[in-house]
Amino acid sequence: MTELEKQNILRMTNAESNALTKSCLHTAMCKLLAKKGIDQITVSELVQVAGVSRNAFYRNYESKEALVAEICRDVTERLSGVAHEWLKIEEKEDWMISIFRYIRANQATFKLLADAELPLSETIEAEIRATSESSRNLYTSLARAGIFVSILRNWFGGGMKEQPEEIGALCNKFMAGI
Repeated sequence: MTELEKQNILRMTNAESNALTKSCLHTAMCKLLAKKGIDQITVSELVQVAGVSRNAFYRNYESKEALVAEICRDVTERLSGVAHEWLKIEEKEDWMISIFRYIRANQATFKLLADAELPLSETIEAEIRATSESSRNLYTSLARAGIFVSILRNWFGGGMKEQPEEIGALCNKFMAGI
């Protein structure tokens, strides 16, 4: 069964259809990358696994590399909000645990990020700088982002042996100290 068939969608708007196509391509690419390198993946194989047409692929992406870049960008943007959002959430530890659960559930995507050797810290820092409202907020958010990225890299790189609950509570404890 293809990713598209799993969605069991009958009627959608163009925007919904496009979002579903991209989601299926993201999932298919991550599944394939878990088995082999991007150079060994063909667009034909990718669209077959995704359950979409070649035309649908090329309507959204110029190349496989563009798809991988978008996957990496999406994940990086999601993680960039961690330091800022942490301040706004009342149940901070539960929220942090949910972040680490998300990472564990999406290991293939995060492996893709790690393999791409993207400048995760720098990307998150740039996002924080762009959205900080004050110097105090900037430096506090940068410190929290540093804690988060360091723990994330070590946990992920170490094979995620600890449970998300344990690592999330630890990260929250360190971030609360700032």
